[in-house]
Amino acid sequence: CISINNMKQKIVDMETFGYRKEDIIIMGKANPSIYNYSITNLKQKIVDMEELGYSHDEVLKMTKRLPNLFTFGIESIKQKIDNIISLGYDREAVIKITRKFPAIFGYSMDSLKNKFSELVSLGYSPEEMIDMSKNFPELFCLKKENLEQRLESIIDLGYTKEEAHHMTISLPTLLGYTKESLEKKVRFYDSIGLHDMAVETPKNLMQSVELSYARYQLYASEGIQIDMSNYGKLFVKNKQFMNKYEISKEELIDTYNYDRDNKENTNGRTI
Repeated sequence: CISINNMKQKIVDMETFGYRKEDIIIMGKANPSIYNYSITNLKQKIVDMEELGYSHDEVLKMTKRLPNLFTFGIESIKQKIDNIISLGYDREAVIKITRKFPAIFGYSMDSLKNKFSELVSLGYSPEEMIDMSKNFPELFCLKKENLEQRLESIIDLGYTKEEAHHMTISLPTLLGYTKESLEKKVRFYDSIGLHDMAVETPKNLMQSVELSYARYQLYASEGIQIDMSNYGKLFVKNKQFMNKYEISKEELIDTYNYDRDNKENTNGRTI
């Protein structure tokens, strides 16, 4: 029922907000009804969201991730923010969470409360749940069964239940890692004597195995032994590392390629 000319004009009009044509096409695929909205209504929704505390660029990013946000009434959005605050968050935290994970606007209050109950049943306190979800709001979309499996995966790698909880509180994105991804990282650190590093500083697990391996090998070539007393050398900022050793991250990983070397080293023997 919409003419092709009207669709073309809607794309042109939305580009004036700051969207790229490619973004609008993707948004239209996810929510075709966007072509039915008047440009005035779309513009007003952006203005309304800005008045709630989001920047213009943040609103663009949120609507690109969740085009259906344009279908939510502003009063409904305000109510959802108040509902989340009632769970123990401050307003600034709610803005941060919804900015990173706008899909939460589509969750019912019962769903949010149930997620709190599920995590408490797994051994987390409500305060820990709040802190974890600030940094990893996708936590709300993970099923209890999946969370249990992720915790078991960590325990199966040689950590206690208490250590697994500590690790996920410090780095809640661990609950979003696949079993294979986490195992690859832990096995590597185990192989160089850094098993306990994941408990002392879980956030180091955010770094790729490829980069950690390459740095470890470079240090070895320099006669520097990495152990639990100095493992921080593996996780210094890229700029700092590059300035000292005059090698880029890409060059380093190419020189000491984890996948290539691992394949070669496992050809007929165990490492």
